[in-house]
Amino acid sequence: MKHDIVERKAGLVARLRRILSSEQGWLIAILALFFGLQLILSVRISVNWDEFRFLERIHSFNAYALDTPLQTFYVRILALVAHLPGSEVDQVVFGRLIMMVCEASSLGCLYLIARHFAAREQALFAVVAWAAANFAMLYGASFRADPLAAAFMMGSLAILFSPRLKVLPAIGAGVLAGLGMLVTLKAVFYLPAFLAALIWPWHQIGTTPRACQRRLLAFGAAGVAFLIIFASFSYYHLADVQSMAAQTGSSQSASGPAQSANTLTASGALDTAILSQPLLPRKGEIYDWASVSFVPLILCLIGIGQGISMLKSGDRFQGMAIIGLALPVTCLLFYRNAYPYFFPFIMFPLAVTAALGVRRFPERGPRALLICGLLAGILAMFFTTHKRDQAAQRLVVDTVHEIFPEPVRYIGGYGMIASFPRVNFFMSTWGVAMYRNREVPSFETTIRTSQPPLLLLDSPRMALMDADSFDETNSFFLPGDFQALKNNYIKHWGPVAVAGKVLTDEHGSFELQIAGPYTLECSGTRNLAEDQIQCGQTIDLDTGTYRWDGGPLTLRWGKHLTLPDNPEPPPFLYDSF
Repeated sequence: MKHDIVERKAGLVARLRRILSSEQGWLIAILALFFGLQLILSVRISVNWDEFRFLERIHSFNAYALDTPLQTFYVRILALVAHLPGSEVDQVVFGRLIMMVCEASSLGCLYLIARHFAAREQALFAVVAWAAANFAMLYGASFRADPLAAAFMMGSLAILFSPRLKVLPAIGAGVLAGLGMLVTLKAVFYLPAFLAALIWPWHQIGTTPRACQRRLLAFGAAGVAFLIIFASFSYYHLADVQSMAAQTGSSQSASGPAQSANTLTASGALDTAILSQPLLPRKGEIYDWASVSFVPLILCLIGIGQGISMLKSGDRFQGMAIIGLALPVTCLLFYRNAYPYFFPFIMFPLAVTAALGVRRFPERGPRALLICGLLAGILAMFFTTHKRDQAAQRLVVDTVHEIFPEPVRYIGGYGMIASFPRVNFFMSTWGVAMYRNREVPSFETTIRTSQPPLLLLDSPRMALMDADSFDETNSFFLPGDFQALKNNYIKHWGPVAVAGKVLTDEHGSFELQIAGPYTLECSGTRNLAEDQIQCGQTIDLDTGTYRWDGGPLTLRWGKHLTLPDNPEPPPFLYDSF
């Protein structure tokens, strides 16, 4: 018995050694290393403003206050994230772990699709080529819509590439594609890959009328399922968000002042993101991606070249399918929002072509160099980004919750305090352009209608409010807004400002636009609102004009707000893409 166990262990060890000494073993090891390093980054690296915005919408949905139905269906899938314990940063980290599962699912589907074109090792090369391309480690599992949508679309494609596709699995593929499109409309860029799935099997099953009929019937079923899911769920989501607006009546609901912004986003998205753009609107990002993704892109280009050769040699269906898988990436020619996080999403279909590119390297020596090149790309991505930690962001988020144990309305750049209702527009480049064109409510209007007691200077644009006077050449603020923020908020801690007034004269009058409890910071007593009030006390004030006398006075919103002794964070809380 012991002899059998020893022999069994020896056999397993020998098999493991064979795997580790093979190309397949090296590729699996590199893929495991990729996920291990990405896990480190996911729990350590700083949160991007888009990730806070992504989480903010989930919190808004859970609070029945979602402000737009456009591309927000994901809130229903990820609603649980906002109920997890911990701060907003902790919730983003957990969300990233969910996205790692989505990423792994997409890579599994990528492997299955590549196996239709190539052998096992070559298909693994395609998976590692995706992982080694620039931005994959950093953004392949970021807390955004892209990894979730990619998992749905790649799952759908993996089903549809089956050469013997039947109606029931095709319906499942249509459901997945519908969910992917609900998560983000940019999933439409995968359309050529779906045409590739329709075309490819015909080089195996033939073009007999019966075979064509079965394939078209299955794809027709998938199309019907897609339309039903997309149309019905879109209608339901739209109606539910409108119901939220009708019930809350808040300024940030779809029926409030933000309506013009939401309407423009829906009606002008196509024009803003695509139609009005010059050729290669994101040249810098494309250059960064291509220059670091040299080995993966070389393999893809060689694979595309083989697809073109197949068109000439007579294997037209397979050649067209390969080109169809590569075509989604051509959206980089015109798509405005091709930021770094977009590249992992759009590269999944393209990476399949790398499996064909490896065929041009039949010798072990050149393949070993390819493996080294892919490994170097993965290590380079990790060591150039791992120092971007979350310390400053955690400090700010935790301090805000210390100052305000209960949620309050606030003005901020990016939705960093996702569990609090933010009442101003999201300060992306698109949002700022709308603001400058006066297509969204101004800060002056927002202060008057929403009366937010918290102002968070969490973006470089908001930090411009620290200037002593308005400088139109060095500020994105409209003149009235700069003064409105200056007149209604006072510094409290670091980037945190609260509603208040600093009155330096002996007496006078002031206008209060934000109602609430105010603490008097002075010495002695002051005459305020026709009452003599002891300094240090709290008084409830409504909006309006008030007179005071008795000496300088500071009014600070809240009942003796906590003044943390935490060290102040650096001025910039976000790293660039």
